[in-house]
Amino acid sequence: MSGVNTTFLGGHATKSGLPEARDRTQIDKIIQEASKGSKFYAFQQRREQRIAEKVAALQIKKTQLSTGYSKAEQETRKWLADAESRRILERTYLHIDMDAFFAAVEVLRRPELATVPMAVGGESMLSTSNYVARTFGVVAAMPGYIARKLCPHLIIIPPDYTAYRAAGAKVHEVLRSYDPNMSSFSLDEASLDITDYLARSSATPEEVTEELRGRVLRASNLTCSAGVGCSRQLAKIGSNVNKPNGQFILPPDPEKILEFLKKQPVKRINGIGKVTAKILEDLLKVVTCADIISQATWIRLLFSEIQSEFLLLSALGMGSAFGDGDGSERKSMSVERTFKKIDALSDMQVVLKKLCKRLAEDLLEEEWAGKTVSIKMKTAAFDTLTRAVTLENPVSTDEEIYKHASKLLSKNKPPDLRLLGVRLSGLTTDAPRYRCLDDFAHEPVERPSCPVCTQSIDAHPDDTLRINEHIDKCLVPQSNLVPQSKKPRRTLDAFFNKSGPL
Repeated sequence: MSGVNTTFLGGHATKSGLPEARDRTQIDKIIQEASKGSKFYAFQQRREQRIAEKVAALQIKKTQLSTGYSKAEQETRKWLADAESRRILERTYLHIDMDAFFAAVEVLRRPELATVPMAVGGESMLSTSNYVARTFGVVAAMPGYIARKLCPHLIIIPPDYTAYRAAGAKVHEVLRSYDPNMSSFSLDEASLDITDYLARSSATPEEVTEELRGRVLRASNLTCSAGVGCSRQLAKIGSNVNKPNGQFILPPDPEKILEFLKKQPVKRINGIGKVTAKILEDLLKVVTCADIISQATWIRLLFSEIQSEFLLLSALGMGSAFGDGDGSERKSMSVERTFKKIDALSDMQVVLKKLCKRLAEDLLEEEWAGKTVSIKMKTAAFDTLTRAVTLENPVSTDEEIYKHASKLLSKNKPPDLRLLGVRLSGLTTDAPRYRCLDDFAHEPVERPSCPVCTQSIDAHPDDTLRINEHIDKCLVPQSNLVPQSKKPRRTLDAFFNKSGPL
């Protein structure tokens, strides 16, 4: 079929509940026709053109490196053998994925929606869809107007994040009883290390997983799917096997692990998005994890050491579930929202302030602070811009985060916005917990005085960050205090999306 690949228009997702392949041709046709002429379609055309250019450049590189293939193949075999020898089988991870979470919460409030096609989001973009809607090809990250072409009687519900956070809190309370340090990277997904819990219990991983899912259901009236494996990545992939409302246990056996991974699509690997998957398929005919291993030599020759190591370890089931390592330590926390197009800076700042408050609440719950503030902006033409600033001291309150995020927004304001996100990285628990003003509202304490200007500082005596910021402003010009922005770490997709030659 000519035109933009429907993978980039919202089709062919790896979510469960989607139509069989025999129904996809009609779905692809509808998506193509509904998208033509839109800014979304034009953006995807530009993206496909960039991908074609990247593939062409890599093909030239492949030809140039062909004479050294034999030696590289021997080195790759040694690398793979060494990697396999370092596989850790002793720990047990459990990954929880709530079933169509936002949609399921809406059904609790309106039970009549359970049997009709329904999605959460808006005309510009959907956040999720229920399983009834997925049978029509309606998926998350699909524009609502395209979804209505696939399913004219689709009901689209505006998101209610307050309700979703309340439901997520109930789920997290259950999960923390199995792993107090569980990693939750969204309201509907969490990764747990249940090794210690199993050691204290006589139950098997199957029994613990069944018990946990039952407790989540009783606490929230919501179902979840689970995967268990000897790495977070394997557990995450496994959580999608028996979705919805099911579980999959992968034994800690290298042969069974490799057999399981052999047929898994590369898109199931967290960190391999649509762009990366398209590059791999067009360049090396790589579609599954088995294909990655069979093309391991070329992957090591054509991509950087970091990129190739990520791909190969992921194909072996030894990568991380979230790109932050396989421990429980987090590297960043973020929130983002999609909305109808806005073009006024004041409107953007209102959205940004709400996002900063939401992020600060998440940080407070996990007791994190961070040094790098980033914002992500997506325009109505679907162009994405990311900007970041790294600070001298960690921040954690909404006021502190907004202070720096708003500067980035004002300095880099696009003509319009349809998505805005805020991220805090360089996380640490060693920093003091800087409390927000609400925490001090009922504390009759004396405000500190500045030793430079002698004026009273609008800060609690324990709030050393605000005190030091005030004193610094008095000592030197503010322009000297603004740290230089650091380029955020790029994912593989970001690498393939960048313009210009490789």
